[in-house]
Amino acid sequence: ALAADLRIGEVGSRYGFPEALVGTIPGWFGTKKALQLIGPSRLKKLIFTGLPISAEKALEIGLIDELVPAGEGLIRARELATLVDKTSPVSVQLGKQIVNSLASGQPASALESIGGGLAALSSDGREGKEAFVEKRSPSFKGF
Repeated sequence: ALAADLRIGEVGSRYGFPEALVGTIPGWFGTKKALQLIGPSRLKKLIFTGLPISAEKALEIGLIDELVPAGEGLIRARELATLVDKTSPVSVQLGKQIVNSLASGQPASALESIGGGLAALSSDGREGKEAFVEKRSPSFKGF
């Protein structure tokens, strides 16, 4: 769930890192994402104790973005998906890449992401791919 771009919690749900209670450690990059969301001190407490927190506490510390009544998480997720579906896919994709790059502390990656995205989605990007597949020289036009 931490890998999601938007995290919706339901009242009554609980969140935690119980791995220490069974002799293992959190995996699947959940630790990295949680660190970005809630900071090292809060994350250490969750990992060290293995104890869960309430949905309300998860919202308060930023582990989830939104809290809805029990049983309404999927409904809200669909509402958000509908809103996102009405926006520009290019804007969303590039915006996500920029935010992720900046959040990781690598602003150069943000520029690379923007440039790569713009180039791939441009008419020259399409022409280059088509020319490669058709085994011909591309005819680039620029912006």
